[in-house]
Amino acid sequence: MTRGSLFDDHVHSSMSPDARDGVAALCDVALERGLAGLAITDHFDTEPADPGYGHYDCDRLSREVEQARRAYEGRLAILVGAEICFQPVFLPRIVAFLDACPLDFALGSVHWIERELVDRAYLAQHGADAAYEGYLRIVEQAVGTGLFDAIAHLDLPKRHLPPEHGLVDLRPHWAALERILKLMVEQGTALEINVSGWRHGLGEPLPCEAVVRRYRELGGTRITIGTDSHRIGVLGRDIARGQELARRAGFTHVTRFVGRRPLSMPI
Repeated sequence: MTRGSLFDDHVHSSMSPDARDGVAALCDVALERGLAGLAITDHFDTEPADPGYGHYDCDRLSREVEQARRAYEGRLAILVGAEICFQPVFLPRIVAFLDACPLDFALGSVHWIERELVDRAYLAQHGADAAYEGYLRIVEQAVGTGLFDAIAHLDLPKRHLPPEHGLVDLRPHWAALERILKLMVEQGTALEINVSGWRHGLGEPLPCEAVVRRYRELGGTRITIGTDSHRIGVLGRDIARGQELARRAGFTHVTRFVGRRPLSMPI
């Protein structure tokens, strides 16, 4: 694996309320670990009950990334991004944010279902199957807006299952997943391979390999790979492993977004 092919395109800096490392420190470590680039995708939280609501500072992040670009010119390709938390009720807020903030990369995600946070308590209360059903319904609506360059951690609820539960049987949810993947292909939306599942002990990334493979079978050509790191210690971890999975699923390139335009990079 060469330096030229390793990108971590889901990274949180201290401008996310649940992270603590500055952009410059992340860049230093990225170079040490042989990465060719980062996308700083701090949280744009739309739910007022979320602790991160109102925290995203586009001007500050853009300034810090521009400083890092000058400092690491020719050595590290750094993108200004946002992980944008989608709920249908807050669609106007998202549209206004995207109009006002000149991002390279808009990464769509779902963390709330009808104003309820998807976490271990939610799964305990509603059950895993109901959680998946509700979650995938919101993801499909997110993709349908056409606002996002990529969709993050497509089967997120499994991250919040108690260890004794094991992995969810996706067969009851496969029709919903197929609709989402077909819509992503039609719109040119990239699928993220979120490698955090390996370090969280799930034994697979988010989504699982079967979903990545099906996206490719349906004609999907755009994938991004990211650690979803909130601590500098896991920056870049398992990116190469994610690329190996992508190759097994039939991909030869990853996609990076610069000024919201897709660029293909060989892996």
